[in-house]
Amino acid sequence: MEVIHDRQQGTITLSQCCYVEMILGRFSLKDGQSISTPLETNVKLVKIDGPKVNAKTYQSVLGGLMYAMLAMCPDLAYVVGVLSKHATCPGQVHFAALK
Repeated sequence: MEVIHDRQQGTITLSQCCYVEMILGRFSLKDGQSISTPLETNVKLVKIDGPKVNAKTYQSVLGGLMYAMLAMCPDLAYVVGVLSKHATCPGQVHFAALK
């Protein structure tokens, strides 16, 4: 976490830019596109029988997102909650929503 203190304007700003970039680099997600909402509206993620993607990778990315949520981005709480339901058995649709 980076703390930026601007004495002239009298502001203190917190940033997790370096942490987010580290997470994106670790999981090769730097080429992703940003969107205005954390999860597309009316997305229905259904439970699947067996994992279609690596569950450990899914859980690691989700954990990184959860840390960012707890520290600075409470708007991600809903998304993390929805995606956490599928952490033991993630599919391609779940991983795409996580990205």
